[in-house]
Amino acid sequence: MRRLTIPWSGVLAAVGLGLTACGALPADGLDGPVLATEALRPDNPARESFGFDPGDTVEILDSPGGDFRVHYARAGRCAVPDTDLDGNLMPDYVEDTAAVYDDVLTFYRDALGFRAPLADDGIGDNGGDGRFDVYLVDFGGNSDGMLGVDGCLNANPDQCVGYMLQENDFARSQDYRYSSLHVATQILASHEFFHAVQNAYDGYQGSILSEGTATWASEAYNAALPDFEKAIQAYMDNPDQPIDTPMPGMSFNYSTAIFFEFLAERLGQDAVRKIYEASENGANGVSDPSWFAALPDVISSYGQGAFDRIFVDFATWNLFTGNRGDPAQSYALGRSYPRVRLDVVSPPYVDALVRIPHAATKYFSVVPSGRTEMTAALVGPPEELADLHLRLTVERGPAFETPLAVQDLQAGTEVVSTDLARTFIVFLVNTSTGGTSRRPGLCIGTPAEVTACKAQLNPTPPPPPTEEDPGGCLSATPTGPLAVVSSVALLWRRRRGRRQS
Repeated sequence: MRRLTIPWSGVLAAVGLGLTACGALPADGLDGPVLATEALRPDNPARESFGFDPGDTVEILDSPGGDFRVHYARAGRCAVPDTDLDGNLMPDYVEDTAAVYDDVLTFYRDALGFRAPLADDGIGDNGGDGRFDVYLVDFGGNSDGMLGVDGCLNANPDQCVGYMLQENDFARSQDYRYSSLHVATQILASHEFFHAVQNAYDGYQGSILSEGTATWASEAYNAALPDFEKAIQAYMDNPDQPIDTPMPGMSFNYSTAIFFEFLAERLGQDAVRKIYEASENGANGVSDPSWFAALPDVISSYGQGAFDRIFVDFATWNLFTGNRGDPAQSYALGRSYPRVRLDVVSPPYVDALVRIPHAATKYFSVVPSGRTEMTAALVGPPEELADLHLRLTVERGPAFETPLAVQDLQAGTEVVSTDLARTFIVFLVNTSTGGTSRRPGLCIGTPAEVTACKAQLNPTPPPPPTEEDPGGCLSATPTGPLAVVSSVALLWRRRRGRRQS
């Protein structure tokens, strides 16, 4: 946990519009006028929503570090809380807001190496100078904050200039359930302000990268904040959704923060920054590259394996969460994360068609029911098995054992001991980065049960006809292996699983 310190010394408040900029954010790449203004600033009387009211007296406070300007009102609908414990005639909430934004920028820029947001001194309505502006306005319970965008650069339309809007008091709706104004400000400053950081690279990479990395950044800034653990629930409930593909609504987009946390812990804390550097316009000679297409090269640059190995590791780490968390095999704080969804099925289990999209994982949980060893196998042509990885483990005691990597996906001969195990876990990972879903058959059970399942899903073809047996059948009653297959096939049925997390 990072401790936030507020570097006030005496009265650092400076109110009024006549202040001189003393440390504005650098205008990285701001080499031409921005495009048409997207929205009026909140202190413009012509603004229709999320702004100050006409007649409000709007004051400002420049942050101690000199990079931010906070705009606020003491009266009216957008009034900030008037608590002033240090008696310096400046509302404590305004002072804390300025200090928190300073701290967040310092962390993102100096600790993580990200660029600062683009300065707004190239536009007309810029809040008074080139400092990054934060407006404390009333959202009426509709939101707690957002990044506003003035416009984007002519030289690079994916790089944009903006400002922050933040709820003025977090007190007008029961939807605001933050434990304190300070926690609310830390969450807003670390998440929403990171969108401004993104805009210094490429603000149009889609909602997965945008919201997933903003949620990750907030956790990197202060792991004690509660939003990350809540946000990742949607991914842990849907591990069979491609990591780069949004679902209806926004929850899944935020929840992909778990993937970026994995990359930061598995590869290094600069991994997320490298994704942004690799996906901005012109990176590596590519015009407008997508972040997911650039990801394999970013991963390879660490020399720790290609995308397939890293994504299988991601799927494995997600198994070790909640009360199964193990920092030696997974996330440092994995015990505080929700558990990944497991589909509960009964053995012997056969599924003629398991649909698994690209960059996704399916987990199966099986109670051994007296079986002392178990295995799993896939059935299908090579194109349905390409890029698939199969892992087996057991829950024996409070946690899972280290998974076994199945080398021959179709053999069904690599077994794990399930003696005294509570559950047998099979997870199937598709490490392709696009294309159609894989649809193999899946068999789970003892080696003998899996062998029978494979025969059912891919039965031995009848022998070709001969002169003695033009129909290819010597007897109306099959004998030998075919009789066994026929008998077994009558006993198999597809079992519909239920979900467990």
